[in-house]
Amino acid sequence: MDLLIFHKSLNNEIRLTCIGTLIDKEEVSFQELLIKTQVDETSLSRHLCVLRNHHLIEMRRQSCMSYYRLSPSLSPWMLRCLGFLPL
Repeated sequence: MDLLIFHKSLNNEIRLTCIGTLIDKEEVSFQELLIKTQVDETSLSRHLCVLRNHHLIEMRRQSCMSYYRLSPSLSPWMLRCLGFLPL
């Protein structure tokens, strides 16, 4: 991923909140992210899709629940940038 795509995918308060939450926790449920972001399910799903499509996060399904985590394939420079995000 190049720098421009990386920054564009983070150019939204909801996506920044999701990433900031995932930095602090190994894995977070969709419901936890709904509470944290205080947006409707459709909006959150759309923003999580952007992050997944840019390979910043990964999703795991367990029964009817979805869980998200930072992608283990993030490069070191991306992790350093994400470490400076405000929560």
